[in-house]
Amino acid sequence: MTATLAYHVRVLVPASALMIGAIAVAWTFSAVDDVPAQATESPFARSVSASKQPPLPPAAAFAAIADRPLFSPSRRPAQPIGPPAAPVTQIQPAAPPALSVTLTGIIISPERRAAILRRADGTSKAVLEGETVNGWLLKVVAPDQAQFSYGAATVELPFPIHQSSGDGTTASTAPGTIVRRRR
Repeated sequence: MTATLAYHVRVLVPASALMIGAIAVAWTFSAVDDVPAQATESPFARSVSASKQPPLPPAAAFAAIADRPLFSPSRRPAQPIGPPAAPVTQIQPAAPPALSVTLTGIIISPERRAAILRRADGTSKAVLEGETVNGWLLKVVAPDQAQFSYGAATVELPFPIHQSSGDGTTASTAPGTIVRRRR
């Protein structure tokens, strides 16, 4: 007898609880469908939709309202204060500072990109993308050039051009330039 009682407690009680819950949910959702459509509409919406409104007159018919503003104490349009403003002149931005560096190397790795620059005083500095040099932002590092921007101005700094002279010697735009040959 205890096995049968344990079976009833373990199986039938939870099953009956689930059935009662399902019936309650079904009853709740069926009650929502029984609400008449008139109960969900506001009385204002019914009165507006029931009455036909005449079309509005043209905007010119309201010119008197603009001539005599409702919330102005004198019922006259506001007068401009003082003399008319002088035309605004565009102030030209100052010229960007000189970017006095030479591109001597490029570092491209999966984690970061950097340009190695030689300054006018002969010192070198590695600059990561997003860093600045003399106010110029290093935007893009490509395998053969670096692109800098200063406001709206943009400068592409390529590797120095290595030129060959007629006597078999080579001349470069900067002393000690690293020559990069393409194959």
